[in-house]
Amino acid sequence: MEEGRRRSSGSSGTSGKLSERELDNILKNLRREGHIGRRRGNTGDTSVESDDEDEETDTNINANVDWWNDHQLELDVLDPSDTIISGLRYPVDLADMEIVPAARKGMVIDEVTMRNLNLHELVEAFDKTQTDTGHRMLEYLVHFPLRDIKEINKRASAIKELADTPQLMDALYPYFSSMAISENGFTEYCFPQQGDAPPRQETFLAARMYLAQIPHILSFLRQAKSDRLKEICANLEHLLRKDKVRKFYESIIDGSDTEIMNLHPETWEHSLSQQVIDTLNRVSPILRALSDAHIRVDLTTGQFRLTPRKDGEPINVHYPITGLSLNLEIIRHHYIDKDAVFSLYYTMGVIEAYCSLASLERRLFPVFVKFPSLEQSDRYVVALTKPADPYLLLNQERVVPNDYHFDAQTRGLVITGPNTGGKTVYGFTLPKLQVLAQAGAPIPLETGEMSVADYIFTLRPASKEQIGEGRYLHSLVRGREILEKATPRSLVCIDDFEGTDPEDCYKQSLIILRNLLRIGSAVTLTTQDRRVALEVEENKDGAYNGAVPVQLKCELTEKGVTFYYKVIPGVGKSIGEVCARDAGMDEASLDLLMKQREF
Repeated sequence: MEEGRRRSSGSSGTSGKLSERELDNILKNLRREGHIGRRRGNTGDTSVESDDEDEETDTNINANVDWWNDHQLELDVLDPSDTIISGLRYPVDLADMEIVPAARKGMVIDEVTMRNLNLHELVEAFDKTQTDTGHRMLEYLVHFPLRDIKEINKRASAIKELADTPQLMDALYPYFSSMAISENGFTEYCFPQQGDAPPRQETFLAARMYLAQIPHILSFLRQAKSDRLKEICANLEHLLRKDKVRKFYESIIDGSDTEIMNLHPETWEHSLSQQVIDTLNRVSPILRALSDAHIRVDLTTGQFRLTPRKDGEPINVHYPITGLSLNLEIIRHHYIDKDAVFSLYYTMGVIEAYCSLASLERRLFPVFVKFPSLEQSDRYVVALTKPADPYLLLNQERVVPNDYHFDAQTRGLVITGPNTGGKTVYGFTLPKLQVLAQAGAPIPLETGEMSVADYIFTLRPASKEQIGEGRYLHSLVRGREILEKATPRSLVCIDDFEGTDPEDCYKQSLIILRNLLRIGSAVTLTTQDRRVALEVEENKDGAYNGAVPVQLKCELTEKGVTFYYKVIPGVGKSIGEVCARDAGMDEASLDLLMKQREF
């Protein structure tokens, strides 16, 4: 776990073909162009430890996720519960997250794959959280799956305990429903910025209601038996014992902090005047004791009073605030432990997200929902019996389960079959299940064993989002990107090549399949071109060793096509003529249409 927290530019990991020098040049160029800014000093946390304290860490930067994807960097994905256990806060914004070279802790899922797998919609489908924080944490767990088998099992055991004790979840949910404060509202109350209007009274009340639920939730967590839930419970109790957190917590619960919150907007200034700065410099010893201070504001006289306790004796100090205001951020910086308070806030979200994942078993009944057996392997292997797409199940659609099997001999599936026969569903169900399994969640299947994947890549036909980029070029660019990054532990799912010339698409489908087999990645390739599957089946020169052609079963009858949605060996047959007839686009149907229109 400690290795996951140590991040610096001096670390040995790199991503793809980026060397340390290339990474350094990229960062410097982007910083010079204004795309990123140097990360400011921390606020007292220890979330990043440098392996070389004398070396400047160029990886501590503000950046957005698109920039990270373009340059093969990964967010330093710490399990939120791991972050909480170490007393650190989960970042509020992606821009605040640490950027490190290479993927060393979590599975890498880029934005293209997130979109192709509809992960945002998948989260929405099984989201049972009732707070903004719970929803954010649920997204975090699914969008950044783990890769450490011990951490996956630790999280899964916590979620399984919640799933196996529904009375515990049922007892927790009423408290979550009372914690209705947004992340922005919590930040607005706890850490107002200089120049902001004072927090609203309803924000204060919402913060009070949120934190008031913690003792009740703790009382239930003390009954937990899994290591992860025990750790979360112990950390919550530890945080509440911290002096600055305890005072902050008590000031909200008993309402004594309202005098600070009721500052009128007219008393706030966008910047501290020199007079106030001079005053603060003169009383710096008092400010250092502010953690033990009581603060009172009297708007009628235009004064506020600091009453610090020094050696048990109160010292009364009065400062005029007419037209001025002491920056409340300074007071709060000394008055509370910012990181610890945010740990309290996000811990509640993690627990709620765990409950949401645990509820899958109950919601998908009577479908089998289990925690698959996970293992570390030098190549991606999987054996799933009767798995199903969780998104389709949650939307109450008919699902026909189909098995998956990848081992040292079987590395590729070339999927053919009729349109609307279920090719894409079969090709893209496995990566969804892999994501959920490495997030520690149960998945719909009868039995299952999986290895941990380092990357999941997808390639689908270009959509309207690729403006100015042709379908064929899009497939080529994405294919090159996949081949540069994929490893034997990767899962790659391709949904056909598209382009103007079918011959080009046929050739490129075989080219990318051949090279992924050379790398050793596990591949599902869905194609409408039977020639691809026939070439793989023939396998003249052994270039497609490990690839197996499969098809979605269907049956042609006098009444039309019967779809079975079952995967069977072999190469699927074209039913294009039948589809054209059913759509009224065959020659006979169109001749009749033209006669009716008198052309």
